[in-house]
Amino acid sequence: MPEPSRPSLRVIAALVLVAGCVAFWHVTAARAVAPDRDVALYAVVGHELRHGAALYVDVWDHKPPGIYTAYAMTEALVGSPIDAIVWLRAIASLVLVTGVFAAARRVTGRDGAALVAAVAWAGMSADARLEAVHANAEALTAGLAAWAIAQWIAGRGWVAGVLAFLAIVVKPVALPAFALVVVATLVFEPDRRAVVTRGVWALVAMLAGTLLVVGWLAATGALSAAWDAVVTYNRSYAGPGAWDVVASVSIDAPWAPAIWAAALAGAVLAPLGRMRRAALVAWLVGTAIGVAGPGHFFPHYDQLWLPALAVAVGALATIEMRWGRVLVAFVLVGLAGIRVADHGVATVRDAEQFRAARAAGRALDAGLPAGAQLFVWSDEPHVYLYARRRPPAPLLFAMHTFRGSACDRLVDETVARLAAAPPACVALEEGVTVLALRGLGSGAPAARLVEWIHRHYEADSTVGDVPGYTFLRRRVAPLRG
Repeated sequence: MPEPSRPSLRVIAALVLVAGCVAFWHVTAARAVAPDRDVALYAVVGHELRHGAALYVDVWDHKPPGIYTAYAMTEALVGSPIDAIVWLRAIASLVLVTGVFAAARRVTGRDGAALVAAVAWAGMSADARLEAVHANAEALTAGLAAWAIAQWIAGRGWVAGVLAFLAIVVKPVALPAFALVVVATLVFEPDRRAVVTRGVWALVAMLAGTLLVVGWLAATGALSAAWDAVVTYNRSYAGPGAWDVVASVSIDAPWAPAIWAAALAGAVLAPLGRMRRAALVAWLVGTAIGVAGPGHFFPHYDQLWLPALAVAVGALATIEMRWGRVLVAFVLVGLAGIRVADHGVATVRDAEQFRAARAAGRALDAGLPAGAQLFVWSDEPHVYLYARRRPPAPLLFAMHTFRGSACDRLVDETVARLAAAPPACVALEEGVTVLALRGLGSGAPAARLVEWIHRHYEADSTVGDVPGYTFLRRRVAPLRG
């Protein structure tokens, strides 16, 4: 199959139109719905990184540093962590739609098929069930991985290595797809020596990126804590469905069977050539492994499927048969209908909890003196964002003290920091507080933290009354344990 030439101005204009519509929709939708608690945590951590906090030491989560760095950089551009949540979604959508287009051009060799793939991704990404309106790690890593695969097939090994490293440092689930595409290319590309050389350059780029990250973590004194969070904790975080590849292909959307039929038809029947067909199949298989790895199958994990499926749908458009074109038209019209139907009515899990967290944050912002420190015991980091306060301890999610290898260390470090520099106010989310005290028992790490808070803090009604939250102020003298 001949290499695709430079796209024409007409094709570029069409891609710009699609990308502009996608970015506009994601910005307006992101403003209309409640931010997911995960993206709120990323925004809080990104804000702390901009103020000199050490990742995994001063603020704690268990993902690689890429997603937090992306939020910090976006906040530097737009001015606030809340705006960063909106605009990073637009950036991720642009990376995705252009990455899908670039990958489809390399797989199919045709601009028309690449545009079909871009439009197919745009339609699928609009489905509220996939929570794609949020700037989560899956959206960014999927876009970077699509670009990495496009550059690999194009023969640019070091560029592909840089992009693959960036995708993996956002979320490692991108690794299986890229690795299998590399292996497929090595097996089916006639000039294997060139592929090996390309692979060496990609590996060098990935190792260089890894050394930079390790050096940064070592310089901030966070290398050991990063290993505990990203490696040790994640081993205990894996869900019961870990590596269940069969379950990973089940996308919770009514259009999924039609998309899968079109994608498989494109991967099998399209005139792609052996190497490109193998690369596309490897991308699909690697995505299944990446989605299955964590074992939880949250709805937003399905976003990892969308680039590979869209490229396979685009490949179907290259079939010189009328039924293939008809099927592609049917799929695109259906996806367009999803976009129109879902606009303005996108939903998010736990939206009520977000509204309560926002109300609590605004009440604290209005009721606390300027400069007064705040500690939040909750699963909703939005409170810090709307209270315009920085966390005084590394614990940002109460759930991280409920199970996993980090529970005791997180509680001990949080208690030590609160005792050394007591905040003026503590906000307790009542639901997780009851669970910590009654569901886990007094000996559990989460219960120990809540009990310590109650010994040193008492109810304060002067801040405000927000259903679902209790506000506490420091006691004159702590209660005896």
